[in-house]
Amino acid sequence: MHRFALLIAVSSAACVASNPDDVVSIDRGVYGLTISGCDTSGCEDERYEHALVYATPVGTTDTVVVTSSGDGFFEIALPPGTYELCVFSCTTVTIGDGERVRRDFISGPGGGLWCRDGVCGPGE
Repeated sequence: MHRFALLIAVSSAACVASNPDDVVSIDRGVYGLTISGCDTSGCEDERYEHALVYATPVGTTDTVVVTSSGDGFFEIALPPGTYELCVFSCTTVTIGDGERVRRDFISGPGGGLWCRDGVCGPGE
């Protein structure tokens, strides 16, 4: 049985503009953008608003759920450890002591892709 702790991430009043690095407020954990990707001619990626983002410590069922803001920004304060981070697909992220890391999610075929430092791929 999964236990869920529901948190509301960020109000839409916190305007991210183009760079979430400028507005992240957590000292430790994971943050980033949810983006609605597209794969058709003439289509442009847009921020994926109100996406559910799940963080589960590896080896447990204690899941934290946040909702991305109206401009696709999310942040989750987490203690050090290794987590499975999921929207439609999942990636593993390790948080060190006093560390915050950025991961962006782009939806698309096959469940979407996670990005780290501008490099995107399955389980990135």
